[in-house]
Amino acid sequence: MAESTTDAATPKPGHNGYDPDKAKTYFKAFEDEQAKIDKIYAEAKKKAEPYRAQQKEIKNGCKEKVGIAKTTFTHLIRERKLRAKLASIDADLNQDEADDADLVRHALGMPLGPETAETFADMPLGQAAVDTAPVPKGSYPGSFRDQNAKQEAKEAAASKAAQ
Repeated sequence: MAESTTDAATPKPGHNGYDPDKAKTYFKAFEDEQAKIDKIYAEAKKKAEPYRAQQKEIKNGCKEKVGIAKTTFTHLIRERKLRAKLASIDADLNQDEADDADLVRHALGMPLGPETAETFADMPLGQAAVDTAPVPKGSYPGSFRDQNAKQEAKEAAASKAAQ
């Protein structure tokens, strides 16, 4: 049989329970501060509306003039924002901490620091995934993978010719 709420609220042996007035005071204070934060966010959201409208126009213009789909554009904007945020995380580390972080990244098979060009696809597991990944339906023959291979071949030929 389930315990009643009064039984569940009764302090267990060896515990005197919590002072309800003190607990309520802290919860009320926290909720009051959250209300202030929510008000600031609401005001900022309202102030940002014209900028959001402008961003929407930029996305539409990019689609119309450049041909980049809005979802692709939005995805890449988010990616750029996250990459910038990732780079700023390591900026807070001193040299010893950064070196230690790189050692841990290496142990975990992660790319070294955000300043490197290494990506998951550059690592052995990532390369295997890229090599064996099926070409998505609707892809064109000049996929990203093909373009990279062609670019690398051009660079190798140019390097060889320069020697």
